[in-house]
Amino acid sequence: MGASVIEPPADGGPLYQLARALAATLTPDDVAAAVAEHAGRHIGATQVVLWLCEQIDGQLALVGQRGPLPPQARKLAMAAVRRGHRSLGPPPKSSGADRRGEGHGPGVVQVAVPLISRGLTVGALGLALEPGNDWGER
Repeated sequence: MGASVIEPPADGGPLYQLARALAATLTPDDVAAAVAEHAGRHIGATQVVLWLCEQIDGQLALVGQRGPLPPQARKLAMAAVRRGHRSLGPPPKSSGADRRGEGHGPGVVQVAVPLISRGLTVGALGLALEPGNDWGER
């Protein structure tokens, strides 16, 4: 029996696009910016925030973002790092203004997930997702 060949999408697909962007990076800041941009685009998040733990004091350093900084982004990221699993933000309070494109407003979900490498938490990825986003399917 021969192995079946899976043809990649014409644009290479999301991982290929991210790999190409990463191959073009020269600095850690470039890497963070590429991850934030591609994660947001392919997950469908309106905001993406990438945090890394400082080696000396364990504090989180903002190293990349796409869109404005969502409310409570640092607090959610710290909770995800401490707990070792995702941290969901509270439902937004109704302020009368629809500010979904800014990461808050009716139905917007804010979540942070820890970034774990070799069993150690090295940072967190924060996302703001609009209502109806099917990111679980991606």
